[in-house]
Amino acid sequence: MQTDEAPLLSPAHNGAGLGLCIAAVFLSGEMAGSGVLALPHALSNTGWSGLLLLVMFAINGAYIGFRLGTCWEMIAEHYEDFRTHELVRDPYPLIAERTGRVFGQGWGLALRWVTTACIVLTLWGGACVFIILISNFLANLVPLTAMGSCQWLLVVGGVMIPVTWLGSPKDFWPIAIGALVTTSSACILIIAQIVMDSADQDSLSNCTVISRATSLAFISGPEFDPPTFKGFMQAFGTIMFAFGGASTFPTIQADMRNKSHFKWAALIALMVLGVIYTPTSAVGFFLLGNCVQDNIVDNLSAGPIKIVVQSELEISLCVGQIRLAFGRRPST
Repeated sequence: MQTDEAPLLSPAHNGAGLGLCIAAVFLSGEMAGSGVLALPHALSNTGWSGLLLLVMFAINGAYIGFRLGTCWEMIAEHYEDFRTHELVRDPYPLIAERTGRVFGQGWGLALRWVTTACIVLTLWGGACVFIILISNFLANLVPLTAMGSCQWLLVVGGVMIPVTWLGSPKDFWPIAIGALVTTSSACILIIAQIVMDSADQDSLSNCTVISRATSLAFISGPEFDPPTFKGFMQAFGTIMFAFGGASTFPTIQADMRNKSHFKWAALIALMVLGVIYTPTSAVGFFLLGNCVQDNIVDNLSAGPIKIVVQSELEISLCVGQIRLAFGRRPST
C-alpha cells in the first residue's frame, strides 16, 4: 500500500539521467545570474523589508519545486508512457493537460495551451533581459569597436539562435556548473571590490561619474530614503524575477534518474541561491545606500576586478540563455 512517506514513483521506474547533486547544481545555475546585478538596488527601494522578501521568495520557490515534483511523480505513476524522459518533451504543459482532463477533454487542451503561453511569455521576457545585459557588457568590454549596445543586441540575438536547437538538460549539465561557478566567483569579487572601494576614499579623483557618487557615499555615509509604493512594487518584481525558473523545473525533473529526488534538489538549489544573493545584496545596500545603481557592477571602480566580474557575468548570462531553451521544448 502506498504511504505518505513512500515515493510515488518507484526506483524501478527511474532510468538514466541527472543525479540529485547535479540536478541541484543545474537548478542553482539556471536561476542564478541577473538577480545578482539588480537585487542591491531592489533593496534600496524596499529597505529592510527587502531582506524579508528575499527569504519569502526563496521559501516560495522551494514550495513550488516540491509541488511540481509531486505532480510529475503522480503523472508518471499513473501513465506508464511518461516514465522516461525520451517520451516527454514538454512536461509542464502535460501536467496541466492531465489535470484539466478531470473536468473534460476540452479543459485539458485549454489548460495545456494556457500553460504553454505562460511559459513562452516568461521565457521571452527572461531572454530579453539576458540579451540586453549581455549586449551592455560587451559594449563595455569591447569599447574600441564602433558597435554600441544596440548593435551588439543584434549580434547576440543571432548567435543565440542555435541555442534553441539544443536537446535535453542531461546532455548539457556541465554548463550549469559553469554558470554557478562564474556567478559565485563574480559575487565574491563584487563584495571584495565594494569593501575595498569603501576603504580607498583617496581614489575619488580617478573614479568615473557613477563611481564618484559611490565614493561620496563612502565618505559621507550611506543615505536611505523611505520606500515608496512605486519603488517597492518595482523591487517586488525584481526579487520575484531573481527567483524565477519554475518553468524549467519539470523539464529537469523529467531528466533525473530518480525523479522522486527532485524535491530535495529544488530545496538545495534555493538554499544555494539564498547564499549567493543575500550577502551581495546586503553589502551593496548597506554600504552604498541610495547610491547603488540599477546594475551593481556600475558601482565598482574601474580596474581588473571589474573587468573580471563583467566577463564572468557575461558567461553566466550566456549560460542563462541556454537554460531558457530548456524551459519550452517542442513536443515530438
